Amino acid sequence: MPRIVDRTTGRYLGTLTEQESKQLMALFDEPTRTDEPFPFDPDLIDDLAESGASAPLLAMLRQILQGKEDLDIDVEPD
Repeated sequence: MPRIVDRTTGRYLGTLTEQESKQLMALFDEPTRTDEPFPFDPDLIDDLAESGASAPLLAMLRQILQGKEDLDIDVEPD
């Protein structure tokens, strides 16, 4: 299963289903995305919620972000 990691520290943050990984990566594949770090913030969680992301995915992402303004994440394939 795909894993979410903190790009800065390499720390494991959680595991995703294939569908959750696709939903999350769809936001990262925007035409304006570059190879620069992509800050993950509350607005991104709201975008995922509006696109129909699963409740477990949203809960995990909110927990990961709790207490931070943003976080540079990556999704590693299994």
